[in-house]
Amino acid sequence: MQLGGGHPCFSDSRCTDIPIVRTVDATSNRLRVAAKDDIVYPSGRVGHMPKGKNYFTPEEIERLEKNIHVKRVSKKTISFTEEFTRKFYNERMDGKRPEDIFRENGIDPELLGQSRVKSYDFHTRRNAQRESGFTDERRLNRRRPKKPATTDADRITQLEHELAYTRQEVEFLKKIASANMEARIAWESKHRPK
Repeated sequence: MQLGGGHPCFSDSRCTDIPIVRTVDATSNRLRVAAKDDIVYPSGRVGHMPKGKNYFTPEEIERLEKNIHVKRVSKKTISFTEEFTRKFYNERMDGKRPEDIFRENGIDPELLGQSRVKSYDFHTRRNAQRESGFTDERRLNRRRPKKPATTDADRITQLEHELAYTRQEVEFLKKIASANMEARIAWESKHRPK
């Protein structure tokens, strides 16, 4: 038997930890059950939270910033320290659930949301396959250096980097041109008048 808006967790015995709010719908005078992710409007109407809008409140940001495993947090994103990422990966490979790992390290997985937890798990596993491992390379892979080269050696390094980048661009353009030519030939062979 399902209660409320047909949410599958209400009939599932595993979901007993979900806080439930019972309200009377003003328009239909029916009892409605609202889950944690639902909004109960002042009129008593129950609605779902908009999808993709799981922003952190200022209080949540402050709470997350106090955790030693959090590198930085904003309204939309959260980054964890490299040490925590290694620990997370090792415990995950030992068979622990991501939610349990977050809880043991003082981070509420419900606060993060299911999509952030799954995404973090996916990206951690993927980054473990890289040569650089869990180091954050976003700031290292910039085309232009942060500051202008001051010495000749720095200038040579910068120019070598630009040359390598330009060569990659040329190879990419060659591949696109080749693929375009192959696609055109294939299309013309199919649509050639007989």
